[in-house]
Amino acid sequence: GGNYLSPVYKYYNVTKRFDYALSKTMTDQLANTSDPRGKDNVYGTSSVGFPYGLSRNNAVDFANNHVGFAQVMNGQAASTGTDAFPVLTAGEVYLARAEAAQLGWTGEDAAAMYALGIKSSWEFWKVYDATTYGTFMASSAISLSGGNALQKIATQEWVASFPSGLRGWSVWRRTGFPALAPSPAALNGGVIPRRLPYGPNEYSYNATNVGTAATQYTVSGDKDSQLARMWWDVQ
Repeated sequence: GGNYLSPVYKYYNVTKRFDYALSKTMTDQLANTSDPRGKDNVYGTSSVGFPYGLSRNNAVDFANNHVGFAQVMNGQAASTGTDAFPVLTAGEVYLARAEAAQLGWTGEDAAAMYALGIKSSWEFWKVYDATTYGTFMASSAISLSGGNALQKIATQEWVASFPSGLRGWSVWRRTGFPALAPSPAALNGGVIPRRLPYGPNEYSYNATNVGTAATQYTVSGDKDSQLARMWWDVQ
């Protein structure tokens, strides 16, 4: 509240940017797995996600032809600037523990942590139902018993990271999952960026150190490249 409004409320109701949308990448994932977090007013106000990375003209065309595209969470209808906004949820922590266990880093039960992670996330978003949950966990796309365990865990980490796009991006960079397609209007050779280059203030106020660091992120002769990988980005 006060000077620190809910970012969703602020975007739609203060700055009046109604083009802030839930990506089709996410709505497709939720729909394809019958995930109840894809219901109206949970992750988005509809199941019509906005394709990301379009050219301006194509984006305008899509918006004009899909006036009910999914706004984030409650979107324009968010009731107040004091609405809660998740920073780090228990579901994300359980899923991180599932990944660590699957990689052999801990002695925990990966499947148990995975199940708790999804259940906790559903409870957080108030969509948990025991019958629906049981069906979901038994489906071939979700159950770890069908193989591809690390891919499934990482994908659920990505889903649970909503609405933090930055954290979802980090899950993908770190694990390689889910399989994401580059922007169709990419101007960087048709690949998804791997890092954020240093900002202009860094070059202005910390030129010596940033110049040295930038050389460590050189790709095809381009220093401080957005295509270079962070040290933990090994996929």
